[in-house]
Formats: sequence, structure tokens, C-alpha cells
Amino acid sequence: MLKLRVITALVLVPLALLLVWALPAQALGIGVALVLLLGAWEWTRLIHLDGVVARIGFVLGVAAVIGLEWLYLALSLAPVPLLLLALAWWCIAFLWLQRFGRRPETPPPPMTGRVTAGLLLCALPWYAVMMIQSREADGPFWVTFLFILVWGADTGAYFAGKAFGNRRLAPTISPGKTWEGVLGGALLGIGLVAVYAWAGAALGFGPAAPAWLGLLLMAMAGVGFSVAGDLFESMIKRQHGVKDSGGLLPGHGGVLDRVDGMIATAPVVALGVYSGL
Repeated sequence: MLKLRVITALVLVPLALLLVWALPAQALGIGVALVLLLGAWEWTRLIHLDGVVARIGFVLGVAAVIGLEWLYLALSLAPVPLLLLALAWWCIAFLWLQRFGRRPETPPPPMTGRVTAGLLLCALPWYAVMMIQSREADGPFWVTFLFILVWGADTGAYFAGKAFGNRRLAPTISPGKTWEGVLGGALLGIGLVAVYAWAGAALGFGPAAPAWLGLLLMAMAGVGFSVAGDLFESMIKRQHGVKDSGGLLPGHGGVLDRVDGMIATAPVVALGVYSGL
């Protein structure tokens, strides 16, 4: 399993960095949209949305929202409303997690609620990533910062949890996740982005004088939201009796299994970047 995870990462990581640094922003926009649309298709499986027509209709709905976001970005409209909408959605997700953690027998919301949640979950991250990338001076730097933060947190949590995991983080939601894993993920994720920001300042491909305190706070919040994104998908899978969102990525499961943390973290980093870090 670990070998497959490493091989998949060795293929996907360079591809992601190529889209960020070497190709026009539109290429990244298309790439992120495709990933989110694959995730949208998997979401229909997670929530048991029956019927091919209904599932295709949901994916097309996500595509339509992304198209509107692309227009919003092209018109250079204020990003704060959409980013705050994304954060508001995750505040609701936190409450959903808390309720399920206390009362795991609580049934999922009606299908309308699950479809609405999926629409927000799968569409809004596109704008957050592309708002960052569209910054002329340092967009690719900050998108890579987002990637490194989430990849580092995921990797640190995986290995720290395997080696030291003892105290369960949320046993009714995801019994395999531990506080030791969260700490290991936070240390590695924050440590990696700190080194990355220092290298960017020293070598001239990032901000010359990063606001270190603000950067630290943003990274800490990003790790927290990454954990929430992971737990949220685990909760949905547990509520619906599904093990993985899909099987597209060898060793990782489905697309949502890989990008759940990124989906939750992107609006946090986008707001931090917009605030002038």
C-alpha cells in the first residue's frame, strides 16, 4: 500500500507543480476543475445519489458554478464574499462533525442537504486556488505553499500516527486518526512551509520579507482546516457505509480521499494571502 502511495505521489506532484509554475493560469484552472468534477462524481456515490442522470446532473451543476466563479475572477470582483462563503460552509461542517461525534446514530440530512453540501464542497475551492494563482507577483509561490502545507500535514500525520498513534482524535468518526498524528502532521506541514518561505525570500521566488507571525498563524489554521476536511469526508463515508470515495488513485483511494484536506484549506490560505501576508 505504501509503495503504491509513493508511486502515485511521484506522478501527481510533478504534474501539479508543472501546472502551477510552467503553464498558463488557464491550464491550472482546467486541471483543478477536472479534479473537482471527478470529486463531485465521487460525492454522488458517497451520498447514494441514485441514477446516472441525477449523478451527471450534479456534476454539471458543479461545473456551472465553477464557470460562474471563472467569470467572477475574470471580472476582478472582490474575492472576500466567495472566500467567506467557503469559510461559512466549513463552520457548518464543524458543527456537523461535532454533532456526529456526540451522536453517531444521527442520520444524515435529507438528500437536498447532502447535494447542497457537495455543491459547496466541490465548487468553492476552485475559486480559492485560482484567486491565489492569479496574483501576478507571487501567485505560483502561494499555490505551492498551499500544496506543501497540505501534503506535509498529510504525510506527517500518516507516519506519526503509524509510529506513535495512541490517543484517538475522533473515534466515532475515524478511529484510525490520533492526536499524535495531528501533531506530527502539524509539525511537518508548518516546518516545510517555513523552510519554503525562507528559501523563497533568499532565492527571490517568493516574498522578500514574509510576515512570519502571520504566516505561522495561517499555516496553523490551514492544518486545522485540513484535518477538518479529512474528518468530514470520513464522517460522510461512515454515515453512508462507504470505505473509499473511489479507486482512481492507486494506494490513495479516490480523488476526494486525496484532496479533502486541500479543499478545506484553500479558502484559509486564500484569505491569508489576500490580507497581505
